[in-house]
Amino acid sequence: MRVHIRLTPSATHGHMPINYNAFVSEFVYEAIQPDVPFAKQPKAGQQGIPYYTFSNLYIPEVQQEDRTLRFGQVEIELTISMLLEPEYNEELLARLRSVPSLLFPTNIGTELLVSQITLVDEATSVANYARFRMLSPLASPMWDAGDGSEPRYVHYGEPEFTESIRGILVAKYERWKGHKPHDTRFRFTLDEKYVQRRRGRISKLVTFHEGEEDEKKVKAIVAPFEVEGNPELIWLGYVAGFGEKNLLGFGCADLVTTPARDQRQHQERPAGQHEPDRRNGSAPRPVRKFDDQRNDRGYQQPRNDDRSQNWDRPTPKLREERSNAGQPYAGGVMNHHRGGGKFSPR
Repeated sequence: MRVHIRLTPSATHGHMPINYNAFVSEFVYEAIQPDVPFAKQPKAGQQGIPYYTFSNLYIPEVQQEDRTLRFGQVEIELTISMLLEPEYNEELLARLRSVPSLLFPTNIGTELLVSQITLVDEATSVANYARFRMLSPLASPMWDAGDGSEPRYVHYGEPEFTESIRGILVAKYERWKGHKPHDTRFRFTLDEKYVQRRRGRISKLVTFHEGEEDEKKVKAIVAPFEVEGNPELIWLGYVAGFGEKNLLGFGCADLVTTPARDQRQHQERPAGQHEPDRRNGSAPRPVRKFDDQRNDRGYQQPRNDDRSQNWDRPTPKLREERSNAGQPYAGGVMNHHRGGGKFSPR
């Protein structure tokens, strides 16, 4: 299940630490504790509570000053995603409504009052391929080589990265179902165009208990991604979170689209069409294609005879003829329409 929560500051001028994950985690855990009935279901994690994750706080018009976030009387949004049987939805909503606010220690943050809690429709299944956008950072997994060396963080691009993400999901599945999945295929890929636009700056360092003796830093990445493999593993990641430290607000993602991979690669398309633009679901766009034949004026003839754009491409031969005849040609264009035309320099 997926829940959307709206929060409002208790003061006109609000503030909170930039590393707020631990406080949001305590807010969620206050409603979800091991003593509630649905926590005793087979979907309970190692801590005796259901698998869940949550998004970053969406704060409009926020300003950062040093290590503090400052905002006005705005509406703050939070999304919680949990692996839970539908029969327990209402009970969880009642538990969440019993927690009136998200509290911060004195002088650290402004109390955020719960103003609305809504149950969000979510996908009940996915295909063998899906695209996601991150609602919270993906914690870089720890890799244990099994040779007695200290576990280390692995970064995207290392061979162990995808294997670590897959291994975490398989372990969750085994605790959830009581057996390993029959199909363990899983491939994780970041949106390379996004990574290039960001010039590789997709990492984030989140600090817990900042300034205290037990301070801890978590390395993470933020970028859209796609996954391919066993639909059950993909759906499990969507609901319970991808990667590690989900209970601390890492690995929460929103489903963008789920075209079947086989159809995506092997579906035959009519000639002269692009693959549909899947960012907005638009129809395939036509492509102007030219064959090797020239029309009677020496211009390449559009294969589909589409002259609606009123231009054709001069051939090298025609350029040479015009040059020999003393006619100007310096990157000019030919305005050609329905068999008649006029050449004009730029």
